Amino acid sequence: MLDVLTTPWWEWNSATASPWDWLYRTFNLAEATAWMTFAGLVLRRWLQHRHSPLELAYAGAFVTFGLTDVAEAWQHTLALLLMKGVVLVALLWLRAISMRRWHPGSRLY
Repeated sequence: MLDVLTTPWWEWNSATASPWDWLYRTFNLAEATAWMTFAGLVLRRWLQHRHSPLELAYAGAFVTFGLTDVAEAWQHTLALLLMKGVVLVALLWLRAISMRRWHPGSRLY
């Protein structure tokens, strides 16, 4: 069972990378940068208002999701896909709480 979770479906190899591999890797690294930027914005907002430690968890979820994109730029495994799903659910749940309770006028983050 562990092999099913950890066996890579795709791995980055610069020596054999196709144009698609380069594009896909670049996209994942750019996406990771975007998630880290959102984490910074949420953290900055928390530093200004300090509504709840849940906002820190919200920023942490963005960081974690960004890190999964960095990992995805190197290889794909079922474990990574499952982790991304769990983090995405947590991110959406924390966003819903944050937007409803403390920032109802905000639409982006």
